[in-house]
Amino acid sequence: MEFEKQKIWGNLIAADLFFSGIGGGCFFLSFLLEIQNKYGPISNLGEILTPIFISIALLCLLFHLRIPIRFYRVFLNPSSWMTRGSVILSIFFISSLLYSLPSFETFNWLPWSKASSLGRVILIIAIAFSLLNMIYPAVLLSVPKHIQSWEISILLPLFLFLSLYTGLAVLLLITISYVRILGDQTITILHMLGKIGIMLIIIEIFTLYIFTKTMLNGNQPAKESIFLLIKGELMPLFIGGVVIIGLIVPFFMFISSIFIVSMPPLLILAGVSGLLILMGGFLLRYVIVKAGVYSPIYIERSII
Repeated sequence: MEFEKQKIWGNLIAADLFFSGIGGGCFFLSFLLEIQNKYGPISNLGEILTPIFISIALLCLLFHLRIPIRFYRVFLNPSSWMTRGSVILSIFFISSLLYSLPSFETFNWLPWSKASSLGRVILIIAIAFSLLNMIYPAVLLSVPKHIQSWEISILLPLFLFLSLYTGLAVLLLITISYVRILGDQTITILHMLGKIGIMLIIIEIFTLYIFTKTMLNGNQPAKESIFLLIKGELMPLFIGGVVIIGLIVPFFMFISSIFIVSMPPLLILAGVSGLLILMGGFLLRYVIVKAGVYSPIYIERSII
């Protein structure tokens, strides 16, 4: 039986999903920190970084479509999930930016604050679109019905928690950069983020297991996609990069960090684990995109 890997979506789509996921997860977690009224510098920087990640994601999408100059054309086909995704990214970019700006003295002249009625409306919009942004990749990949490994019911929780996981990595790196301002509070924050990281890793491993198990029990094209990940050419990236480097190593680093109260080793563990999470987060999106396999029926029809 002949199978053919999809070649339409490649590195730029993987990068788009990566940066948009980081943006969604970073904003949502930053908001959760903000409502605790303890982690102002971290949540403020996490929120202001969100539009930057989203703008990078939009650029990746536009260059994939080969229309970086005539960017407006991407918004002209409302029936396309590429167009809908661009709208989601754009609204999330605007709302997250408008909500985060009043946190900085430079923008005290703005006619709203985070606590104002308008600020709360902007926040609701930003939170809603952060969630849409985190699950959008699963919807986008599920559009081609002839690629069985991109089934939305499996990918939706996988991408949701993956976005939160990579967003957590950014907050870890932000905390390290604010160590002089936070002082001893840095230890408390890193312990808290480490516990969240442990929880997200367990959930992500479980969703990956369900994803793999479902595909192995699926039809032949689905099995072919999984074989590419666990036995084929993508195995080093999936097993070595995603599972070991992106999940297992950070898991044990988070476990160790909970019992460490000395600042230098804790900062090293947080920094390294943050970078490993980002690496694994990109590789997971990359291998899922690359493992898309057309069914033989689709190939035959496309030839006819």
